[in-house]
Amino acid sequence: MTTLLLIGGLSAFVLLSMLAGKAPQVLLYALTVFAVASWDWPNLPALANLGGASVYVEDVAAGAMIVTVVARPQRFWEVTKPFLPVLIVTGLSVLLSVGFGVALFGPKGVNEFRTFLYPLAAAAWGLNQEWRIEAWKGAVRRWVVITGALLSLVAMMHIALYGLGSVDSFVTSKFSGALQTGRPLTAGQAVLLALCGVYLLQGLSNKNRRGLWWSVLFIGITLVAQHRSVWIALAAGLVVLFFKVHGVARARVVVAAVVAAWGVAVLALSGIFNPFSEKFTDQVENLGTYGAREDSWTTLIGQNIDSGLGAVVFSSPFGSGFHRVENGVYVDWAPHNWYVTVYLRLGLAAIAVFAVLLLVVSLRLLRTRDVAAAAASFAVILVFCWAYSMPWYIAPFFAWAMWSASKSEPRQVTERLPRLPAAYQKV
Repeated sequence: MTTLLLIGGLSAFVLLSMLAGKAPQVLLYALTVFAVASWDWPNLPALANLGGASVYVEDVAAGAMIVTVVARPQRFWEVTKPFLPVLIVTGLSVLLSVGFGVALFGPKGVNEFRTFLYPLAAAAWGLNQEWRIEAWKGAVRRWVVITGALLSLVAMMHIALYGLGSVDSFVTSKFSGALQTGRPLTAGQAVLLALCGVYLLQGLSNKNRRGLWWSVLFIGITLVAQHRSVWIALAAGLVVLFFKVHGVARARVVVAAVVAAWGVAVLALSGIFNPFSEKFTDQVENLGTYGAREDSWTTLIGQNIDSGLGAVVFSSPFGSGFHRVENGVYVDWAPHNWYVTVYLRLGLAAIAVFAVLLLVVSLRLLRTRDVAAAAASFAVILVFCWAYSMPWYIAPFFAWAMWSASKSEPRQVTERLPRLPAAYQKV
């Protein structure tokens, strides 16, 4: 049986790689499938086990992404030229951490490496696409609408089956039997839905407003999902968007905000929110989750520092685990902070270079015209990753933002010279 699964997995990998080379949007929809399934099936079954290391269907998709980049790397190198030092430091840090992890811990090092492999593969694949071509823009826009619509349906289905839920409630999936949060979407699904909504706000200055209605729906469902970290990330993105757009687009943002505030006020006075107000109030006021995460981060960083200078500079290798005690319970899962995870597994040098990369990309996006939605999406991702690891299905938006920062021209500020009187001008 294992042999058959392995052959099937290899066959799927070859076929997917060939298909992705001709129709790259196939891999976008693979990410959609993983995202949509993540509430009911948080851990998909392994296809096979090789020497103690499990092989999953996600490995097939990530492998296909890597193959397509290696087969035609021209666009990837063109886009990443400005960030080449970052790529070199990051690549060496990953190789060292994986190498030592496999040598010390065997398959455990490979299994833990997946948390980095998937988003790295998806981001590299996204950077290898031509975001300026209309055909690819259209394909991504369709993917965004379909993905957002499916996630909205998933949220509504979960609300119908289990109720609205709250931060402290848990339910058992009727489809897989998995124990899951009572909220209608996972945090990863919610931030992906928020990014779909922000992406469609590119149409603020266009006459065709169909995308804006989808955006309103997606952002509304994101709020209903009750993930405070996603709310804050979305708010940061919308603030960036407001200051990046001008003219008609900014006017529409203001009008939409005023109308939305007025509508919410009327509905609140009518009492329609009364059955849900307690849930949302608890979500806003409940700071226990963040406090526990903060304690977790400080504990793990403290353990790393106590391990010596080598662990601080070069990291603890993949497979080391994240052992700690939270609220009197021994746990080993990764910290809910992508930056802390990068530091723990790649070291101080890598996180410093990574921080410089994020700063450079942010500044370029803020200084560049016509990239408002990309800048807003990048802000959403940066803030979200402070409270969670990066889900790999949001990596295409990260790549889009990096591509926009790399390929777009900064604003040119032209100085207006005083005009000479007509008598002194040459005819």
